[in-house]
Amino acid sequence: MEMFDFKCRPKVAWITVNRQCNFRCPWCYGEDTHYDEKDTMSFEMAKDLVKTSVDMGVKYFNIIGGEPTLWPYLFEFNKFCKELDVTTCLVTNAARFGDDKFWNEYVKHPCDEVSVSVKSTDRDEFHQITKSKLFDQTMKGISRAVEFYKSGVTTVHNSLVGLDGLKKIAVDCRELGANYFVVDLCTPVINNNEVLQGYSIEPKRLVSDIMGMQPFLDELYNGNVEIAVYIPLCFFPDNFIDLMVKKRQITTVCQVYNRSGVNFDINGNVMLCNQFFDTIIAQKSVDYNNGQELIAHLNSDNLLEEYRQLLRFPAQSCDLCRWKLDCRGGCLLNWVSFDSSMCQAVK
Repeated sequence: MEMFDFKCRPKVAWITVNRQCNFRCPWCYGEDTHYDEKDTMSFEMAKDLVKTSVDMGVKYFNIIGGEPTLWPYLFEFNKFCKELDVTTCLVTNAARFGDDKFWNEYVKHPCDEVSVSVKSTDRDEFHQITKSKLFDQTMKGISRAVEFYKSGVTTVHNSLVGLDGLKKIAVDCRELGANYFVVDLCTPVINNNEVLQGYSIEPKRLVSDIMGMQPFLDELYNGNVEIAVYIPLCFFPDNFIDLMVKKRQITTVCQVYNRSGVNFDINGNVMLCNQFFDTIIAQKSVDYNNGQELIAHLNSDNLLEEYRQLLRFPAQSCDLCRWKLDCRGGCLLNWVSFDSSMCQAVK
């Protein structure tokens, strides 16, 4: 029996401040936005969205892009958020942190937290993936971010870097001082209405990779590891998932599935998620003008029914599985490429 009510209870907001980026990673949703410099959120809009979110009880904000360090209002925005006593987390590739002029200004008005996304720590591979010549500057920026925030790093497990490349990233970042390591899984990408899965890894291979990387990362980072397992948990041996849960090293459902957050685009519209950036579930100034109007819209009968249909289990057996509320069948992007009959209930 379904026990999830699909209601939105936001604890966090993602504010997409721009689409411009200094990298061109092929698995990124930004490919389909064309990285247009003109797609930039105004400072007034950013302030309004923070106030709207606070009105819904949100106190934590992820600042994303594009590449948000290229957003011209970042320092002003951070100062504004400090005055409201809300927490900001900058999601960045850290390249601009390696620019001395930018870094010296940034540390005067920093975000409260940082999520540093590492593409590669191999020079040639980095150039191939990002299509940029900013390797040295980026490595300097990663080192500065890790030292300043006493933080860890995150990376995307994909077919270009592979398992050996991921382990190299983990080792090199540990040597830079990273104190935890987060692994996101590359999902199929929708680009120009086509589904591209060339950079995501086939589920059975992914299971092998995750089970192979977990002991290595666990030892390297003294247990401070998190793996976002957005494929069905029934693909894994049951004792492996039990171990990951016990160690608190696993993330399963995202904010789309547990409806714990809202994701704003540069115009203040609420997106389903960044991968479906053109799927708008709440239009600014049409569906809402303030936080109370927005939460009412997000929990309207029509939208709740749409979520029930969109997030239904991929296979009938899922409803019998003991992991069903933790897993919910994995990211829906998987099922535009893979066969949902692979799901088998874990009892």
